[in-house]
Amino acid sequence: MDYTSPGGGRSVCPPDPDNVAAGVHVPRRRAAATRHDPTPGPVTDEATEPAARDWFATYRTTPEAVWTIAATADTDVPLRLGISALGGGTVGRAYANNGWIYGLWHGERLRRCGADLRSNGIGQTHQQMAVLLADHLATDEALDAGIRARLTAWLAGPPASPDLP
Repeated sequence: MDYTSPGGGRSVCPPDPDNVAAGVHVPRRRAAATRHDPTPGPVTDEATEPAARDWFATYRTTPEAVWTIAATADTDVPLRLGISALGGGTVGRAYANNGWIYGLWHGERLRRCGADLRSNGIGQTHQQMAVLLADHLATDEALDAGIRARLTAWLAGPPASPDLP
């Protein structure tokens, strides 16, 4: 019997899940698989700026040198700039062709962090890389104007020694 015969042929296409004959394949619908998105959405304390990824935790290290940037008002929270040579380094020693991990903390909140800073062929110390980074961050329009002003003032002053951990 074929599927189109009038009056006698039982149609199994599409199959009837309530009346399944032996040997008839009934496709079962599975729930749609949920896909894991490895890039998390923005996590915010404030609605304006997402939290920065902590590259120090990714590389299982801490900053080798940290500079506390002076407050411009009594109500300013501490601003700290930390840097570490990839693979470890000695503060004061110049490293050529090296990567650097950096972080900018405003209070306890990590505002900027990355591992995309490189010293290329000319050896640079932690201090020189921190100055280069501060110069870049001082022109970052996405960063708070008060933080940019403090970075600019820090750059204009005499070179400061890092607060060694």
